[in-house]
Amino acid sequence: MKNNVWIASGLALSLITSTLTASAASFRNDITGVKNAPNATPWGGWSTAIYCPGGSYVGGYSMRVEPNQGGGDDTALNAVALYCYDRAGNMVERIVPHPGFWGNWGEGANCPKGSYATAFKLKVEPPQGNGDDTGANSVTFGCSNSNSTVIEASGGAQWGAWTPNWVTGPPNSAICGVRAKVEGQQGRGDDTALNDLEFSWCKLPQPISQGTPQPKPPTPTPNAGNSGIRLFENPVGENGIPIDVALKGANGLDPNARQLGADTFCRLRGYGKAVNFQLASGSNRGTLQFDPSTGSWTPCASCGMYFTRVACQ
Repeated sequence: MKNNVWIASGLALSLITSTLTASAASFRNDITGVKNAPNATPWGGWSTAIYCPGGSYVGGYSMRVEPNQGGGDDTALNAVALYCYDRAGNMVERIVPHPGFWGNWGEGANCPKGSYATAFKLKVEPPQGNGDDTGANSVTFGCSNSNSTVIEASGGAQWGAWTPNWVTGPPNSAICGVRAKVEGQQGRGDDTALNDLEFSWCKLPQPISQGTPQPKPPTPTPNAGNSGIRLFENPVGENGIPIDVALKGANGLDPNARQLGADTFCRLRGYGKAVNFQLASGSNRGTLQFDPSTGSWTPCASCGMYFTRVACQ
């Protein structure tokens, strides 16, 4: 049986958290990919996924690691805390998928300001048979800056080997969420604590050059080859997110705004206008709204009104 061990750095981390004003998210509607470590050990169960607040991404982290126990039962890496930074480089939240059971919170490591974690490797000791298993020992990240800075927080344990290749997400994305695979306390059995980490990547906004006018996207025009009426059932945008009834900035409750949004939907698919449409409300994933200034669908976490059917002509 082990006792929990805490040091001053754990208190410092809690004090930092208390000064932040944002709150962790239980979902993000801009997720582009999800991956875990291919070299992870199999024990334990997954925690609930937790995400940085919308518009922020992981730019740093710290680890809770149990030091070498000598002849005792080692668990090595127990928990990770991810630091969420907004686009201005301000830390807005600290997210912890599972607090772990044993060990000390070490000093954190951060990507250069304005960059985010885009790749990771996990250091894992493979199953030891009748020996002492530790599972995960450390985690390291690659950053999005031009030099591809690699960061590793302090305290990582010495056993195991790193994931052979960097685990990366889709282009123009950064890590924004995590869940942990943790084995519960085994009493007099062999404890391993943290065994695997699964990270989510979210889409980064496209950078806009300051002072440079951005060209307005061309207005969609009907395709002469599209004749008659086509019915679109439950139309969705990226990653299966429902499409909102109104253009960005328009009031989805206004009939004219709804018609405008439906017409835009049809024109983007090569038709002239919407002759009919049906709506539903209460999307628990948020929706996508069309932004005329960028010519693309943009996430709207607070929007709940969306198309279920659109008839285009």
